[in-house]
Amino acid sequence: MKDETKIKNQPTKVNTQNLYQLNLTIKEILENAVDGDGVISIEAFEKINALGLQKDEVVKQVVFNYKTSANFVDNIDKEIKRLNGLKERENKWQEEIKKYLTDNLEPGTKIENEYFTVRWTKSSKIVENDMFISLEQLLKINKKCVRKKITLSLDKKYLTVLAKAGKPLPEGISYITKNNLTIK
Repeated sequence: MKDETKIKNQPTKVNTQNLYQLNLTIKEILENAVDGDGVISIEAFEKINALGLQKDEVVKQVVFNYKTSANFVDNIDKEIKRLNGLKERENKWQEEIKKYLTDNLEPGTKIENEYFTVRWTKSSKIVENDMFISLEQLLKINKKCVRKKITLSLDKKYLTVLAKAGKPLPEGISYITKNNLTIK
């Protein structure tokens, strides 16, 4: 039997040399390889060139790992959507069965056997019908029937306009710009 929940193309982690260490080594060679005239020796140039190629390969592997992981996440999202579709279909089927039983069994009927129990339970809730008046009118009639909720939040669009216009922002609020790495 096929396991439908198994995800394909799970990423594998590749062991790569530390980019920080490569950059540090290149910097050290540059600092020690320049003579008094500001010229880099051929030996140092060849080492830096080799390390640069190594660095390019490490970056390639790291980005490949990222892309593989992104593909894996996409596959997971697709599987979640597929499973949510199955769940929704089964929930609808269960509701149809319950409606069928509700329509065809007398209220209060109790059925028990070794596999299942069917019984009726009571539940209550407040519902608004077609004749419902507005909340404002209900508030005038009986204040206790209406609850007011007020939520405050920052108007980030307005604050962004202020910041871009060079105007001061209120204390405790700052406008930051950051660079985001994008890999496609």
